Amino acid sequence: MTGLPVRYAGWMTRDLVAGPGILMAVLIALAVLAVRNVQVMGPAGDADLPACMIVLEWTLVALTLVATGGLVSEDFALGHQRTLFAKPVSPPLYYLQRWLIGGAAVLVGAAPVAYAIGSRFDIPMLGTPLVARMGLLYLVLGGLVFLLSTLSRRDWLLAVVVLAGQAGLGLARSLGGAQGPVATAVYAVLPPFQLLRLQRPALGGLELVYATGYGAALLVGALALLRWRPLARGARQ
Repeated sequence: MTGLPVRYAGWMTRDLVAGPGILMAVLIALAVLAVRNVQVMGPAGDADLPACMIVLEWTLVALTLVATGGLVSEDFALGHQRTLFAKPVSPPLYYLQRWLIGGAAVLVGAAPVAYAIGSRFDIPMLGTPLVARMGLLYLVLGGLVFLLSTLSRRDWLLAVVVLAGQAGLGLARSLGGAQGPVATAVYAVLPPFQLLRLQRPALGGLELVYATGYGAALLVGALALLRWRPLARGARQ
């Protein structure tokens, strides 16, 4: 069978809305409330807009973790793969479709937060550049969770550890530490979350190619594992 199993898209969307969608809605409501009320005075004056962009960024991170956590591992833990793939359905394409629906939900969910920021500061927010940057963040972080979900039930937790480790190592390097060959090599192979910050200028050139290629490699890796690992190996641990 070739092509995405679109006949399952409605059920996948319903399951997302009835399950992770509830928590996602709560996170979105809290984020909108935060951007409408946050007040921060920075050293150069009003720092409310940067603070609101941080809220949007971490809302995206949280929504991505909720939308992709357990994407594959939950089915394997419960043995659902035996029923799901009793019919001629490609496991990689089945889970790719679920991942894509999760990405659409994350972008739609982030829209009210971005709109609230734009309304508060009277600036355009929901344009193609911001949507593209949010999509790139989902590609990298969501791709990481997807890959980990083919290996472990602790997929989203491991992704948080990687995210925190990369941020901590980056901070140490910016302060002049962690400059040894081992730390440099570790930092080089970790996901480039530092390039995905919404406060940064828009990516271009080699940075854009690198971030996009890294996210695509994570996604391809997850699909390859689903294609070549025997489904009967049982629950992910």
